[in-house]
Amino acid sequence: MASFLTQLAANVADVTGSPGTPASLPTAPSLRTATRTALLKMLALDDEVDPSTSSTTTPVVTAGQWKVLILDSEGRDVLTPVLNLSDLRDTGVTVHMSLGAPRQPLRDVPAVYFVSPTAANITRIIDDIAANLYEAFYLHFTSSLPRALLEQLAQSLVQRDAAHRVAKVMDQYLPFRVLEDGLFSLAVPRAFATVHAPGTSESQMEALVDQVATGLFGVCTTLGSVPVLRYARGNAAELIAARLEAKLRDAAMNPRNGLFDADAPRPVLVLLDRHADLATMVAHSWLYSALVHDVLDLKLNRIACSVDENGQKVQKTFDIDAGTDFIWRAHAGMPFPEVAEAVDVELNKYKQEAQDILSATGATSLEEMNSMDTPLNTKQLQSALTQLPALTARKRVIDTHMQVATALLSAIQARGLDVLFETEQKLTRTAVAEIVKDPQRDPVDKLRLILVYELTAHDPVASDVADWLAHVRTQAPEMPYLAAADWLKSQRALLAATASTAPAVPAPAPPARGGNAPGAQGGGDLFGRFNRLAETLQLGNAYETLVGAAASWLGRHVPAAVRHVEGVLDGVPDDRLGMLDPRLPRGARGAVANGAASAAPARSAIVVMVGGGNYLEYQQVQEVARSKKRAVVYGATEMLNAKEFLQQLAELGVART
Repeated sequence: MASFLTQLAANVADVTGSPGTPASLPTAPSLRTATRTALLKMLALDDEVDPSTSSTTTPVVTAGQWKVLILDSEGRDVLTPVLNLSDLRDTGVTVHMSLGAPRQPLRDVPAVYFVSPTAANITRIIDDIAANLYEAFYLHFTSSLPRALLEQLAQSLVQRDAAHRVAKVMDQYLPFRVLEDGLFSLAVPRAFATVHAPGTSESQMEALVDQVATGLFGVCTTLGSVPVLRYARGNAAELIAARLEAKLRDAAMNPRNGLFDADAPRPVLVLLDRHADLATMVAHSWLYSALVHDVLDLKLNRIACSVDENGQKVQKTFDIDAGTDFIWRAHAGMPFPEVAEAVDVELNKYKQEAQDILSATGATSLEEMNSMDTPLNTKQLQSALTQLPALTARKRVIDTHMQVATALLSAIQARGLDVLFETEQKLTRTAVAEIVKDPQRDPVDKLRLILVYELTAHDPVASDVADWLAHVRTQAPEMPYLAAADWLKSQRALLAATASTAPAVPAPAPPARGGNAPGAQGGGDLFGRFNRLAETLQLGNAYETLVGAAASWLGRHVPAAVRHVEGVLDGVPDDRLGMLDPRLPRGARGAVANGAASAAPARSAIVVMVGGGNYLEYQQVQEVARSKKRAVVYGATEMLNAKEFLQQLAELGVART
C-alpha cells in the first residue's frame, strides 16, 4: 500500500489543466478562456502522457475515445457556464451523470470524475472503483485534495485490490464559476452576513477566509501568474489577502509544480469590502445584464422568466453562452433600449439572409430545407445549405433575446423601473416622496429607493427617511426586508466615514422611458411584438436630461470598485489599500504591507468584492477598463441581486434586536 500511496501522491498534479505547462497571463487576460482550456484538457484525458512511464497494470485510454463524465454539484456548476453539450460531445463524452445518483456499470468506457474534494465524495468514489463500474477512473478535483483524503483513497483501494483501476488523480484548482471573459463568482454564500453578524464565531470566520483565499488561489493558478495584492485595510479583505499571500508564496517557491510562469505579466489583485459601498447593491439599473440579473432570475448564465405563449404565461429558461452569444457579448453593458434596437437590427439582418437562402433553393422555409432531397446541382445551392447551420444558430440567439427583452419590458411597465432609475439619478426629496407615497408602487422598490437616498444623498433628511419607511411598513408590514433599514441606521456613522466624492468615470446613461404604451402588449407573432418593442424604446428628447442626472448621481456616489480600480490602473498612491507581494523576500513583506512600495500603473487588474457583487458593478468596472484600455477581471464572493442582498441586511437587522 505504501508504494501505491507514493505513486498516487505523485500523480496528484498541481495543475490547472495543463500539467507542467502553465497558462501565461496575456495582456488581455481571459479567465474564461483559461478555464475552458483546463476543462477541455481534463476531458481529453491529458493524452500528452509519456508511454514509457505507463504501468502495465494501469489502463491506457486514447483521448478521442468515448467516455462518461461524473459530476457533483460543484463540478457541474464550474463546468456548465463554460462548456456546452456540443463541447462535451466533441471531447467524446457520451453521457454525464451525478455522483450521488444510482448508476449502471459501463465497464467498456473510462470515466472522468470532476468533483469537490470532500470525505463523502471520496467514499462514493471508492465504492465506484471497488464495484468496477468503468474501464478506468480519471479523478479530478475542483480544488486541492487534502493529504488525509488522499491516504484514505489509497488505503481503501489497496485493501479492495482496486488500485490498478485508477488512471489519474489531479487537482484542477477550479473552485470558482466563470460567467464571462472578465467575470467570476467564488460561490461563497452569505459572506456579507457572516462577516458582519455579531454571532459569527472565530471558526466560522476562519472557514470563510480560507474558502475565499482558496478560490482566489485557483483564479491565480488558472491564469498562471502570481499577482501583486492590494486590499482594503481593517476588515475581511485584509485577512483574506494575508491568507492568499501565504498560499501564493508557498506555491511560487516550488517551481516544479508548474503552477506559475515566472515571466508572465503580473496583474494587481484588489480585494475590497462590500461594506464600503452598499448603494450599488440596491440601486436600480438601466443596463441590460444588470436588468436581467435584477428583474429576472439569472444564475450561472441561465435566465428563467415568464413568457407569453398563445395568451398563456409559460415559465422558460434560456442559456447564455458567453463565448458565442454575439448579442450578449456586444450589448450586455448597454442601456436596455439600445439593446432592443440592436436585437431588432439583428432580426432584420437574419430575415434578409434567410430570404436570400430560400430564394436560392426554392424552399418555402428553412425547416423545409432540412428535409429537402433535391440533388445539389449548383454551387449556389451548396453555398446556401452550408450557411444554414450558422444561420439557425443565430436565430436561436435572436429568439432568446427577443423573449428576454419582452419579459423585461413587461416588468419595466408593471413596476415603472425607468422612473425609479431616473429618480435615483436626481434623488430630489420631492421625487422620492412622490414614489414612496404611491400605493400602486412595489414596496421593495420603494425600500430600495429610500436606501439609495439615505446612502448617497449629500445631506439626507433623517425625518424624511423615517416618514418614508413608515409608509412602506404600513403598506407591507410582513415584507421580509424591512429590517435591512434598521441595520443600515445602526451603521450610518461608519458608512459616512467610508463614503467618497472623488471623481468617477461616467457610467452609461439611460434613455428615457417612452410616453406611449408599448405595443408588445398586443397579439401577433414574436417578431412583430419585438419590432413594436424596439419602436417603443427609441431614444427620446429626455435623453440629455437623464445623461445629466446620471452624471449628477456619480458625482454624489462614487462606487468603491470604480474608485480603487481607477487608482490602481493609474498608479495613484492610496493609503486606504495595503499591499502584499508574494514574490518579494519575506523580510520585505512588512515594508510593502505598510505602503513603502511605490505605486506604478497596473497593466491589468483583478478586482474582488468580499461580501457579494452584481452586474451593475461589473459593468461599471468594465467601463473604467475600456476607458483606460486595460484588462480588468471582476469577481465577487457571490453574485447577488437586490433582494438577495437585502435579505442578508435584514438578517443582520434582526440579529441586533
